[in-house]
Amino acid sequence: MQFEHVASILQGKDSMYDTDVFTPLPSVIEKSTNAALYAGTLGRPGRERQLWQTTCEHVVGAITDGAVSNNYGRGYVLHCFLCSMRYGQQFWNAPSGFLSELVRL
Repeated sequence: MQFEHVASILQGKDSMYDTDVFTPLPSVIEKSTNAALYAGTLGRPGRERQLWQTTCEHVVGAITDGAVSNNYGRGYVLHCFLCSMRYGQQFWNAPSGFLSELVRL
C-alpha cells in the first residue's frame, strides 16, 4: 500500500487527495489558474476532477523522484503528465509556466 493511501486511512479521509500530503497543491493551482475551488474529490464529475488528481499525484510522484521525460518507464509517465498538463493549462486558462509554482512546494 502506498504512503498516500495509508495517510488517507489514518486521517479518516475518503480519498488520498484529501490528505495533508496533497492539500498544499490545490491552493497553488487555484492561485495560478482559473480553476474552480478544490472541494475534495469524492463525487466530483469528469475532467476537472481528473485534472486535479493527475496534477497532484504526478507532481508529488514523478518530479520529486527525479524523473526525466522520455519514452519508457517513469520518464514516460512524466511525459504523459506533461501532455495532460498542456490540456490542463488550456482547460483552466492558466498562464504559461504555471507548474513552476508547484515545483517550489
